[in-house]
Amino acid sequence: MINRTIRNGRWIVVVGLTLLLCGCSETLKTNYLDPQGKSINGIAGFVELVKSTGREVQVWQAISPRLKEDVDAVVIFQSEYDQIPNDRIANIRQMLRESSIQTVVIVIRDSDCEIDYWRQVAGMAELSDKDKATADESMKRARRDLKLEAFKEFEPENGFYGLKRADRTNQPDVIPVDIETEDEPIHVSAKWPLNRQLDHSDDTVILWSTGDESLLTEDLYYTGQQVLFLASAAPLLNGGLVDPGNRQLAEELVKYLPEGKVVITLSSRWSDGSFAESPSIWHFLKVHPHGWIFGQTLLALALFCWWKLPIFGRSKVTVNTEGVRFGRHIEALGALLQRTRDAAFARQLLRDWHRAESRRGSDKTAGTNSNTTSTRK
Repeated sequence: MINRTIRNGRWIVVVGLTLLLCGCSETLKTNYLDPQGKSINGIAGFVELVKSTGREVQVWQAISPRLKEDVDAVVIFQSEYDQIPNDRIANIRQMLRESSIQTVVIVIRDSDCEIDYWRQVAGMAELSDKDKATADESMKRARRDLKLEAFKEFEPENGFYGLKRADRTNQPDVIPVDIETEDEPIHVSAKWPLNRQLDHSDDTVILWSTGDESLLTEDLYYTGQQVLFLASAAPLLNGGLVDPGNRQLAEELVKYLPEGKVVITLSSRWSDGSFAESPSIWHFLKVHPHGWIFGQTLLALALFCWWKLPIFGRSKVTVNTEGVRFGRHIEALGALLQRTRDAAFARQLLRDWHRAESRRGSDKTAGTNSNTTSTRK
């Protein structure tokens, strides 16, 4: 039943990721470890793959002491290219000693899927020269960014992993991966782009390898618990899962996870619930679609303020209704004065006002006639 579920989940992942890479958006999304979006460097496909095996899956932003509560396995994706600090290693060790966690998988951040994506796009025969040049430029930019970020070397310390630089000039697109199992080794051909080389201590078992290079190791430092280190997240990312070999590697990695509750963390950052580690508005806006909604709200407010500015839009004609109705005010004043029993004063006030209005009207008529006469001449 589980195999059938895995097979069905595999086809869902394949179809979804094929539509993703062919997608209709001109902007390539490369957000690393995006758990829900359509980024080629996201992990939405891997999360669905683990769920398809019947395991309960939760995605957390960071490691927390709450992992001690009814969690069977933790998959920690490194969000940084550097080594895990010693204080975080101490926190992880303490968490393992005080919890019922059986397996921890630490996925190192090194290579991703962006370079390989642009390489495939640039190699398409039906691509125009302009699009090919754009793809080549994007591939060079991705290589330059990776070289600037993922270049540090460090030795394995405190029972954890190390990384060292390696020459990848002649690396083939597809590498052979040997998987050690209890029965017999499994050989997989996967499109796994490698950058730095995984280094390990002597108390380590190599589970996956390609040639003399280790790809997945198990640290024997921990008694009763399985701690694995994966050389990079490339075969688990959305863009990597399009390759059949990488999908098989992802399925083999899931087999190391025990049945039950699996927590996937998007960083090795330790969150103890203090003020310094509490979620900020920036982290809230980074979660889709909060940022999109916030941006649309700002745009709507800007358009409203722009519409309200008097220098924009059609000019408005203001009619002074009180000036037009001034005569009625005079008549009302006369009526009021008449009530004061000074009728002669009220009648004289109205006659003076009507005489002034008649004289003003005569002046306007004379001015109009003189303008018309001058125009005719």
